[in-house]
Amino acid sequence: MMRFHSYIFILIFLISSTLRAQVETYPVTNYAVNEYGAANQNWGISLNDKEHVFVANHQGLLLFDGQHWELKKLPNNTIVRSVLSDYNRVYTGSYEEFGYWKENEFGVYEYTSLTSLIDNSYEFQSEEFWEIVKWNNKIVFRSFRALYIYDGKTIQVVEPNLIITKIFPFEDQLILGTENRGVYSCTSTYRILPLEGSEEISDLSIADIALLSKDELIIGSKYDGVFSIRNKKLSRWSSELNQILEEDQLNKIAVINSSEVVFGTIKNGLVFYDLNQKSITHFNRSLGLQNNTILGLACGKDHLWVAQDNGISVLDVTSGITFFNDLSGQLGTVYDVKQFEGTTYLGSNTGVFYFENEQLKFLEGSQGHVWSLTLVDGKLLCGHNDGLFQIKNKTFQPIAGLEGTFSVSKIPNEANSYLAGTYIGISKLTYYNGQWQTSRIRNVDFPVSAIVFEAEDTIWATHPYKGLYRIALNDNMTEAELLKFNDHEVRLTDYQTRIHKINDNIVFYVSNKWFTYNKEQNQIIEFDEYKHLNGYKLIFNNEGRYWFIDSDRNELQFVSKKLALAVTNTDLLSRITPLYEKIFQKNDSIYSIPLNDGFASLNLNELKKERISDEVRIATLRRVYTDQHEYQIKNGSEIPFDEATSLTVSFGFPYGDGEDFTYELEGPIDQTGETLNGDVILQNLTYGQYILKVLLPNSDDKILSYTFKVLPPWYLSEVMILGYILLSVLLIYLIFYLNKRSMQKYQRKLHLKMQEEEAKKKAELERVALHKEVELKQKELMNSTLIISKKNELLLELKNEFKRIKDNSVNEYRVKSLIAKTTDAISNEEDWEVFETNFNELHDDFFKKLIKAYPKLTSKDLKLCAYIKMGLMSKEISPLMGITTRGVELHRYRLRKKLDLSKEQDLTKYLLSF
Repeated sequence: MMRFHSYIFILIFLISSTLRAQVETYPVTNYAVNEYGAANQNWGISLNDKEHVFVANHQGLLLFDGQHWELKKLPNNTIVRSVLSDYNRVYTGSYEEFGYWKENEFGVYEYTSLTSLIDNSYEFQSEEFWEIVKWNNKIVFRSFRALYIYDGKTIQVVEPNLIITKIFPFEDQLILGTENRGVYSCTSTYRILPLEGSEEISDLSIADIALLSKDELIIGSKYDGVFSIRNKKLSRWSSELNQILEEDQLNKIAVINSSEVVFGTIKNGLVFYDLNQKSITHFNRSLGLQNNTILGLACGKDHLWVAQDNGISVLDVTSGITFFNDLSGQLGTVYDVKQFEGTTYLGSNTGVFYFENEQLKFLEGSQGHVWSLTLVDGKLLCGHNDGLFQIKNKTFQPIAGLEGTFSVSKIPNEANSYLAGTYIGISKLTYYNGQWQTSRIRNVDFPVSAIVFEAEDTIWATHPYKGLYRIALNDNMTEAELLKFNDHEVRLTDYQTRIHKINDNIVFYVSNKWFTYNKEQNQIIEFDEYKHLNGYKLIFNNEGRYWFIDSDRNELQFVSKKLALAVTNTDLLSRITPLYEKIFQKNDSIYSIPLNDGFASLNLNELKKERISDEVRIATLRRVYTDQHEYQIKNGSEIPFDEATSLTVSFGFPYGDGEDFTYELEGPIDQTGETLNGDVILQNLTYGQYILKVLLPNSDDKILSYTFKVLPPWYLSEVMILGYILLSVLLIYLIFYLNKRSMQKYQRKLHLKMQEEEAKKKAELERVALHKEVELKQKELMNSTLIISKKNELLLELKNEFKRIKDNSVNEYRVKSLIAKTTDAISNEEDWEVFETNFNELHDDFFKKLIKAYPKLTSKDLKLCAYIKMGLMSKEISPLMGITTRGVELHRYRLRKKLDLSKEQDLTKYLLSF
């Protein structure tokens, strides 16, 4: 079952001629078992200074911060019977166990047992701890048989030999209520004495004790009513109240304020008692509580918390809004509310009802749909489905001649004269000498739901479905003329066009916009004065006081010269009948609003106080967590980057459940959005500093500010950045070093290259020079060789000539001598030595290599090899060797044999290889 918000009132049973009487009372919010997520029985309840709620539940300790319910179980899983919130600790009592819970740095409540402080020789007598109070800066835990007093370090056990049913700190005493033994007091020295002045109730069983004033105690008995003790004098309360409490069996007492006390009963819920008016009101299961058995009460600043045998409830005891709701269903949807002759009248779709002695009665003869209740000239007129009626002396009197009527408007400057908008047109009404006269105005044959006077002879009328008409009336208002006006730029045929006269301006609200009539242009134009109120419908206008409701039904706005106030109560707004929104002013402060199941009253003075109270309400940071870890609930939390993909910030805000808070996130990533049940869920945050602000609904009022930091990813952490800097410096140094080495290497390489190039150039120059020198020497060698060859050739010719003429010569001896000299000249060794020297300069080691390869070669063979290597032909060689060309060829042949050359091998090429 979903949690529901019920705004209920008190039921009084009446005689059969009336409906059940129901008067307005405090709004209540009920929390069902499946919502708070624990057992149905709730044995006690306590609030801290932030108005966070702590409940002693059958399954453990329940915590509620206004947004989140949380169940904390004891280590031994026993029932929590009692609870007390004191400063930053929450004390709980259970079966043979008591201790305290304290919030750690992560917002998680942790339990510390105190029973270990009791003397080891002491044994519990199967005890449960039903109550915890603070007395003289000590914490007192109560079982039925003993008191366990904790001073912060030790525990003192006090056994008064009584069945203790209640303890209450009063001045320097601890007041003890007992079973069948009345009331006792415990002194600071732990002496147990009967309470002075309580002798008359010494045999009663005490249910609860409360402080009414600084010197007056309220003592509630289980079966004999309520008493007060003041200045040691006992007095009994109202017999009527005590009779109720005796029947319903009193269990708990809470003082709401100096004039109002609430009693929780076992059998019939809550009983409210007004000390000033001596009035009694009930509030039980039939009126909205979840259970009639009240097990615990706790008063907050403006609210009363109720722990029940089945569920938890909270009542807004200072609300500026109260509700009347017809539980019988006979009232139906209320369309109008009026106060007339001291009586409140309700017009609904089933007829007219009124209150008499807090009894809701049906006005005889009024059955049928009521459209309006109008107060004019001291008369109350009812626009009804069956016509127009006057309510007088609590009777329903028809006004003859009228069909179904929507509304009535007074004619300006005419006493007791009115126009009625009916189902078929407009009728004029006149009240004269106690009689009503009616006449139908001609030429208006369509339904008219509302009429506003522009002038004495000109009106504006709205059709329920087809928009707006401007109508001129003749002098005696018997005939009408429909006037044309320009509305081409404005659609005024919409359903339920609203028409008003504000400061002599005729204004219209249609399609969520405000328009006005410009008489000079005879045209409908936008109403600039109300442009900021587009989307806000006017539902009340009287003497500078205005009520507006927005088109989405999210808020009511009250505006006057002295006050601007917004009402955002969702239960109120959701129950206002759409299209028929109205407000009736009872007095300067109280307004009534018809609802689809009753009506509500708004008290401006109380609403102003609530607004001031809301302005000082501050949310509490409850938890900061990711999927992996919890974080400290303090500003400046540091969230690792890899966990910032989903960060939840939970906050508590008392009496704010169901409200749609908004949040703003400022930082490297800006976000806005709505909270989810007190949680702000932030996703995919980048690193950096953030400020989270939580705002009230429809407001810029900040209720929470939380700063946190998302750490950079590991690769952007301070250590890594330092590493990057060192690495960069090292890299720069390395680059510089490598560049330097590379430059040096390049310079060396360039230097070597230059040296090589210079050496190459030098070698090339030397080679060229050597080549030239070789060529020169080759030429010289060749020339010298050719010269020798020519010389030898000439000598050979001379020798041959000398041989020819030898036989014919006269001097034969002389010729032989010449032949011998010629022969010596041809084989001159000096020529060979010169040749050999020059040849070796060009062809170093040629002869050595050749001799090494062929040691059997003769000097002539070597000469022939040299001549062949030089490329000389046989005919050039023959003179050099002093033989014929034929002889050279023969020598070449023999040389090939010695060199062991095949026929395919070329002798010249072979010798060139040496």
